[in-house]
Amino acid sequence: MSEIHDLIAEAQRMETERAELQRQLDSVKKKAQKELKKEIDRMCSVAGTSVEELYGVKLPSAPKKGRKSKAASGKKKTTRRRRALPDKYLVGGKGVDGRKARKMPEFDSVRVDGKIDDEKALAAKMINPVWLSTDSPVVKRFIKDYGVDPAKYSV
Repeated sequence: MSEIHDLIAEAQRMETERAELQRQLDSVKKKAQKELKKEIDRMCSVAGTSVEELYGVKLPSAPKKGRKSKAASGKKKTTRRRRALPDKYLVGGKGVDGRKARKMPEFDSVRVDGKIDDEKALAAKMINPVWLSTDSPVVKRFIKDYGVDPAKYSV
């Protein structure tokens, strides 16, 4: 009889230990994802771009525990492009995002090694003044780096 009690106690101890290890693993995963996201943002800011500009949408954060995903809830997925900022570049009065601008012949004069040179684009008045007037960390960094006065900049 004491052997059964010992086995039950051992099983409970192992379950408690497993739960603690799982909690530690979740904590480490969450911390690693946070650090990776910060590193990606830092790399993008060094390159003079943003995750939003590269992919058109903001990177999703990890879902909260206990929250069902849209697929699990039975809702139909929609592919809708979200726009956090207006387009960065301007051609003929129309906004153009960075990915499209790299492929357009109008940007040949400001393209260097397949990328848009922002200094040349500023000189050619190809930066969207609406984009410059937004209150975004990416725009603030751009204004600081290139010394642009959004109030004076117009096309």
